[in-house]
Amino acid sequence: KERKMEYIEEDRKQPEEDVREVGFWTTRNKIILGVGLGVFVLFGAVYFIGAAMTSNVDNSTSDDGNNNNQPQDVWPADAPAWAKDAVFSPDEFEHCFVDDISDEVPGVVLCWKVSSAARSRETRKRESIEDITIGVVAPALGGDNTWVGFGLSANGGMYGADIVTFSPNLGMQDRFSEDWVKPQLDGDNIENVYFQEGAIQGQAISFVYTRAVKVCEEGQEKDFDVVEGLNNVIWAVGAATNSDITYHSSRGSILLDLLSGNNPPAHEIHTGYANDDEQSTFGEKTESFDILMGDANGDPINLADHTSGTDTYLCKMFKGPEVLKKTTHP
Repeated sequence: KERKMEYIEEDRKQPEEDVREVGFWTTRNKIILGVGLGVFVLFGAVYFIGAAMTSNVDNSTSDDGNNNNQPQDVWPADAPAWAKDAVFSPDEFEHCFVDDISDEVPGVVLCWKVSSAARSRETRKRESIEDITIGVVAPALGGDNTWVGFGLSANGGMYGADIVTFSPNLGMQDRFSEDWVKPQLDGDNIENVYFQEGAIQGQAISFVYTRAVKVCEEGQEKDFDVVEGLNNVIWAVGAATNSDITYHSSRGSILLDLLSGNNPPAHEIHTGYANDDEQSTFGEKTESFDILMGDANGDPINLADHTSGTDTYLCKMFKGPEVLKKTTHP
């Protein structure tokens, strides 16, 4: 009887064990179902995201197959046509300024932005340094041999100016002008200007470089700081040889606030004009003119005819333009 009762008890338990082992909602099946559902949701999400991205690409592609989703230049309609051949786009910068002298003597477009960078100076530990990145574009007046220069001047002229020049033949060069002649290479052997890119393409020559806002330290008297307020900015364009730059064919000088956030943004590029009042203002130009020495008839003088073993002095009086409002002397 005891054995028979054991069989009966086992028979009563068997259906429960069978349900537990063969039923659908077992622990193992729940795990398998959960994993499968998760994989399904994951693949579904990937599919819909991919479809959305494909749709965006299709929408940003014009009928001619060009992708319009790329950053677009923001040169205004009245910007010089040659500016659009620059190696940079104005939307890479915070500010731009067009100094367009005339149709006969085209000027330049200057763009700049201020940012922070961490690097080591010659005499300091690695630190955060405020940088200014400058882009310059000008017409390639000398063809493939054109050079363009940008500088900071003490008084708006070439004398005593910290200058950077670029040409494809010579690359970017750090220079300093100690006189009213061709600026010489800066010989302080301290690297404080950093070339980014540059080229002659289309109708323009352009380059981009970065330098510290404040660089004037001991041994760097030929390197000017970018100061708060207005800076005397000079530029020039000319022809270059394989060994050096030659006399510029176009030049200019303007007052620019390179650090203030009040300057016009890049998409509002404008041309600056000289101000009539005595207060120097943003965008004011330093007007200049050439004085050419000639004989009594105005013809060029051949100096070789007057310098045979003796000192020769040429003297002539000139009347300055009546349009001058004020003067600045070195």
